[in-house]
Amino acid sequence: MRPLKTGESVLRLCGYGPNYSTTLHLTKPDCPLGRYRLKFFNQGGDPMQVNLDGTESSVFEFTLPVVSSRRMTTQGSSEATQVGYALIESRLPVDAQAIFRVSNPDWTVSSEAGAEAAESKVLHVLPIERVVNSDLDTGIALVNPGEKESKVQLVLVGEDGRDPDAITAHPVLMLGAGGQTSLFLSEI
Repeated sequence: MRPLKTGESVLRLCGYGPNYSTTLHLTKPDCPLGRYRLKFFNQGGDPMQVNLDGTESSVFEFTLPVVSSRRMTTQGSSEATQVGYALIESRLPVDAQAIFRVSNPDWTVSSEAGAEAAESKVLHVLPIERVVNSDLDTGIALVNPGEKESKVQLVLVGEDGRDPDAITAHPVLMLGAGGQTSLFLSEI
């Protein structure tokens, strides 16, 4: 994986389609007026057209004044659901979060997942939780912003740092160049 350039960060899960939406929150805590570019990509790494606050595109440019924030939402459509990620480009720092929402046909929320923008990492540790025979499950989204395929090995360990008895293998996922995947712990 190529490391992200200075000022770049990735929102690992963005969706758009019937009953799917993503709300993006970008906050600029300091520095002068900042110019930002937000690029959407599908799971294969190709540009992904989204409707963001009524404008259809795969690239959005905007500015944020000092100590300000901006909220943007992908709009659902009657077309097929698209899932991918967003790359934020800037020369100045910005904090960003994405809230991925699945709604019922009447637009009441069925489920939500939120994540902060991330930088490229070779090793990443995160807490996960799954309760067998319940609806509680952790979702994981991975992005390869690089130009070459990347191998990702998931090592699941218990709170004590050892393999849980139920897990005997360490799954390996292949992520294509510019690719994204998302899955639940129960799918591993």
